[in-house]
Amino acid sequence: MNRVVCANTILLFITTLCLQQPLFAEIYRWVDSKGQIHFSDAKNRPRHINEAESIKVEPNVVKTQPGLTPKPKRSVKKKKSRKPATMNSTRHAASGNDKKCTRAKEKLDKVRSRMRAGYTAAQQRRLHDRELRYMEERSRYCN
Repeated sequence: MNRVVCANTILLFITTLCLQQPLFAEIYRWVDSKGQIHFSDAKNRPRHINEAESIKVEPNVVKTQPGLTPKPKRSVKKKKSRKPATMNSTRHAASGNDKKCTRAKEKLDKVRSRMRAGYTAAQQRRLHDRELRYMEERSRYCN
């Protein structure tokens, strides 16, 4: 019992010494050449305050030789245009894309609701991959 009281007393004494340190901090006040009052924890006024140094910066200009012009590495070839699809096949493709678009949106909504509901660390990667895949499908079929 006596040792506990002694240990507590020593601990209290050390804590008191540590907490008194900020009480002895000093704040110095000084006035600059313009008459402004400044406060700091340093005894002497810092010399770099309110002093500006001008630096001359030269622009970095790259000069080229006259007569040299960049040339393209390859000429661009035009692709052959395809024949326009018939109206019947376009309608058929559009209806197929509508179904795929709807399905991709449903899958994406389902994955996102599952992600909002919570998941384990093991499921995180799989759900994230599915979300990216369904987002890609949605952008492919819904435009």
